[in-house]
Amino acid sequence: MHETSDWLRQRLMQATHAFFESHLRCTPEEVEVLREQDFVVIRVRGFLTKAESELLKHPQEVKLLTDYYHGMLEGLYVPLEEVIRDAERGVLVEKQVVLEFEQEQCVLLLTLGRKPRSSDKGA
Repeated sequence: MHETSDWLRQRLMQATHAFFESHLRCTPEEVEVLREQDFVVIRVRGFLTKAESELLKHPQEVKLLTDYYHGMLEGLYVPLEEVIRDAERGVLVEKQVVLEFEQEQCVLLLTLGRKPRSSDKGA
């Protein structure tokens, strides 16, 4: 079971990194994945561009950047769900994004669950 968990963490890290590079056109400095049972935390650090960092100096622009990243990061859930399904035959039950611009990081909080087996329905 430990190997599966390590493999899942590695795959989630790779999928997250690839998403930031291909969809947001940036290379994060660090992607960290932590797991405790069915709860996964993905922390992405160092992904803001210089222009975005400048925008954050103006409070009225923070909402614009927050809305942008919340919208863009919705697309990340598709590859993450694929990894979870392939690794553990599980599903993504709940998800949340926390943007911490002052620390130049974004945190994804994921709750995993099990797919019901078709044989469980008739029992």
